[in-house]
Amino acid sequence: KRRYITLLNHTELSLAPGAKADVTGTWENISVYGNPTYIVKAIADPLDEIDEINEGNNEMSLEIIMNASDLTVAGFNSPTERNNASVVIENLGAQGASDVTVRFELSRYEPYTLHESGFGNRTLSHPGAANIRVHFQQIEMLGDDGFVEVSTNPIIGDSVIETYSGQYKGWTSWVKSDTVYICYFNASFWIDGYDWGDVQDITIPQVNGSESINVSLPWQEYRRPERLNVTVDPYNNITEQREDNNNGTALIYIDLVLKGVEIDGNWIKATVWSDDTIEDGIAFPPPCDFEVSCLPGFTPKIINKSFYGGDTEEVWFNLTEGNFQANRKYNLLVEVDSEDVIEEMDETNNNESLWIGPDVTIVGIKFLNENENEVASDKFIVNKPHFIEVEVKNMKGKVGEDKYACIAAEYFDVVVNMTNETLSPESITISDSLSPGENKTVKFSWTPSTRGWFDVIIKAEVDTKGDVREVNENNNSYLYSGKIKVGEPGYMAKGGFMPMFKKGEEEFNGGIIYETGDTSRLGSDEDRSTLKTNFGDPVPEDARVKLVRLYVYPDYAHWPNKNPLVEPWMAFLPDETQLNVTFNGYHVPLKKPTSFIPVPNDHDQPADIPDATKYNASYATYCYDVPITYYNHSEGANNWAEAERINYARNPDTDYRYGIAGMALLIIYEDDDAPLIRYWIGEDRDVMEAKNGLHKTGLEYADCRREVKFTGVKYSHLANATLKTVLVSYVTYGEGDALYFNDVDILPSGTGHWSKVGGDIALTQGHDNARGWEYVDVHDGINTAGIESRGTMMCAAHAILKLTYYPDLEPEVPTRLNANAGASYNIPITIHNWGRSKAKNFNVTVSINGNEVLNETISEEIKGGDTVTINIPQKAPAVEGVVTLEVNVTVDPENRVNELINKYPRGKQHKSNGEENNIWNGTVTVVVRPPGWDIRHGGGGGTGGGWGTGVGTGEGSGSGAGKGVAGGSREGGAGESGGKTITGRLMKGVVVPGGKEAGGGGKGEFSPLRFFIQLVMLAVAIVLVYAGYLMERRRQTHKQ
Repeated sequence: KRRYITLLNHTELSLAPGAKADVTGTWENISVYGNPTYIVKAIADPLDEIDEINEGNNEMSLEIIMNASDLTVAGFNSPTERNNASVVIENLGAQGASDVTVRFELSRYEPYTLHESGFGNRTLSHPGAANIRVHFQQIEMLGDDGFVEVSTNPIIGDSVIETYSGQYKGWTSWVKSDTVYICYFNASFWIDGYDWGDVQDITIPQVNGSESINVSLPWQEYRRPERLNVTVDPYNNITEQREDNNNGTALIYIDLVLKGVEIDGNWIKATVWSDDTIEDGIAFPPPCDFEVSCLPGFTPKIINKSFYGGDTEEVWFNLTEGNFQANRKYNLLVEVDSEDVIEEMDETNNNESLWIGPDVTIVGIKFLNENENEVASDKFIVNKPHFIEVEVKNMKGKVGEDKYACIAAEYFDVVVNMTNETLSPESITISDSLSPGENKTVKFSWTPSTRGWFDVIIKAEVDTKGDVREVNENNNSYLYSGKIKVGEPGYMAKGGFMPMFKKGEEEFNGGIIYETGDTSRLGSDEDRSTLKTNFGDPVPEDARVKLVRLYVYPDYAHWPNKNPLVEPWMAFLPDETQLNVTFNGYHVPLKKPTSFIPVPNDHDQPADIPDATKYNASYATYCYDVPITYYNHSEGANNWAEAERINYARNPDTDYRYGIAGMALLIIYEDDDAPLIRYWIGEDRDVMEAKNGLHKTGLEYADCRREVKFTGVKYSHLANATLKTVLVSYVTYGEGDALYFNDVDILPSGTGHWSKVGGDIALTQGHDNARGWEYVDVHDGINTAGIESRGTMMCAAHAILKLTYYPDLEPEVPTRLNANAGASYNIPITIHNWGRSKAKNFNVTVSINGNEVLNETISEEIKGGDTVTINIPQKAPAVEGVVTLEVNVTVDPENRVNELINKYPRGKQHKSNGEENNIWNGTVTVVVRPPGWDIRHGGGGGTGGGWGTGVGTGEGSGSGAGKGVAGGSREGGAGESGGKTITGRLMKGVVVPGGKEAGGGGKGEFSPLRFFIQLVMLAVAIVLVYAGYLMERRRQTHKQ
């Protein structure tokens, strides 16, 4: 490129402030050839002769856009389903161009065979060809003077293009003619084909400035890879900015590529791709159908659809079609266009080979216990059978470069060897046919006989005899090298039943408290030596403390830094030289454990170790009796316990380490206002962990159930039974756990039934969030509980059973009463206490026909088994007849009295829930007699106990069989043994018409009819008295 400057104008100006002037420059004979770039630049004060305040705005430039065409071949487009192959013609200039010629020149190949020898000439012609060239397969001279000429004239030596005087193989130069002459002398030649120039012109009517147009190729059929030359404006009819960008070349081609072969299940998948990535290439679809073959043994697949550049096609061959035999391997060859019907640009990427066959390997080994549950390498049980399970697999899919496992294997052996041990059997033959991807396990048995740690090497091998011809022979062995631990099954629940601290011997009014206060965990890895806990004073204000027992829970006690016996991580229990415990500043003596040598599943000590684990550490419950005088029972009192690990903080590298999971306080108290209770307390520390996915103990759930037995249960039908179970150390690992009582699972299925309440101390939620107290159904005699791990790690520490003999209040109302017309009468309300504990300070409400007639508090005690009666006065109508009253009686509507709740039905309503029988709803029928009959219910007073007439005071004791209805303020003594009548304004004797008190007949004249009626009534009364006597005798016998 050249660069030059032309001066268009130079003018001297004088400008006043704010003035301006126009200066014009003229440019003549501007040229567009060579695609020049013209920039006009104006400069004021070019020599900087004037001092200015701003020298940065003295210059301005502007590029001149040339108004001319600039045609170019911008690119090529491969054919698609919608569009033909095309070339992109673009006008880069600003001036449009019309009648634009586009020339397409294609070099066509024609196979042609011509063999001559000696002397002569031959003609090769392709009419209409723009040019032509010949391909000699061979030229040889028959003598030293021999030659071969290529010319445009049949006369030797005239218009010669090329002369060959020796051996040659290849193309001649292009001859601009549709005919070429081969003249030869004393020579032989062999022609196998020629190229000829196919030239086509297409005219475009208009190409605007900056416009591009797709021009379809004049040929849309494919023959073979060919070079296309495209020229726009070949005759230079259009003036352009550039003439050097009017030409472009492209390769017309097809390139079918086998992009990949893989085994997918029972299928061979071959992916065929038409390459369209050649730069300046036009990728055509195949002009005909073509095959994809897979050998040996498969029928070729035909691709018979349009397959454009960039398209892919998946071809599938079913492996079963190949009829391959087990235990053999095969070499497959997959080829696209296997019959070579399409001439492609590249024929080397049409095939791919791969090996198929079986591939048996050992996936791994597992250790199983006698129940065939998986166990970890550190959890073998001494003197128990175990298995080494070997998992053998016939692989499936790609197992190496161009190697696929997809054929069955059968009849091959598996051998396992273990150092210093003899396994049974020595070898196992797998005779079953293993399909690709199929697994099979075989087991070799072994019984470890010695506790401890052992270094072992286990080698498992498959197909040691080479019966299977595999695609991969490098994965036939599996090696395990490491330590194993053989020990006792400490993660199993202890045998027998949990030791009991209290066995339900006492019965008293009071309660039991298991309190964790503000306790926390002190980890074994902490150097802090002391754990302090404030329990406050949870005892009711007026109660009397009866017993105090302090629990401290050491755990994870082990020797980490040296080998005290025969193995690392040996468990120990801290003694009183290593752990000091005080309560409110007073030293308290340790009651349990009595031995500090931990033993797995030790029934006699509240301690345990898992033993069969590499992390063998102890877990214990330390029990301390606290003298009652040490306990601070007063308003807002604090009660502190302190556990100190002696010399622990000062020597963090001590040979022993242990943690404290927390502390708890057990308090038994007496309270005269509390119900009667009995209680049982179990004390232990039993570490359990059933089989799970993380720590493979291999233990069944039933083996990890801590059993508890509660003996001597009495009066179960009159007791609310609640169970509190305490776990100290509890990790769920997402696994399950369960709580049984009398073999019934009392918690919902799942995991996480216990929750931490302080440190690592966990309780169940309990009924009504009662911090661990769960309702259970008990029966007299022996009851059992079971705390079970279903994969959780747990330490069962306590099981506390409490029987609370609550009161059980129930109202009773007679449904039939008698009254004289116009007279007053009472509706007796009897309140029973069916429970064994007293009840008082509760309300009773009575409504008749929807109107409340009584709402009073019963403040006096109703002892267990006693009753109290309330009389509700009513006025009979003046006319005889029958009156029905809708009566509602509610006892303790505010639920001030905690009542009996269990499964045993009780009382008149025969209900088991103590709160359900607090209401009586019913109809009371009152039979109204004529005035003056003086007919009364038995027990009404006077000197007689039955139906009576005459004058009475109404204050007699009565001996009737039933309750007095209108007899005065006292009930018949024989009617309800032990019953009470509430006296007061509601209990006074009522006055009948005539001013006589009810309860005795007034003095009257003799009447035979009346006398007869009285005799009948007397007989009825005698019968009722006798019947009442029999019923009372039966009830008293039942209560005893």
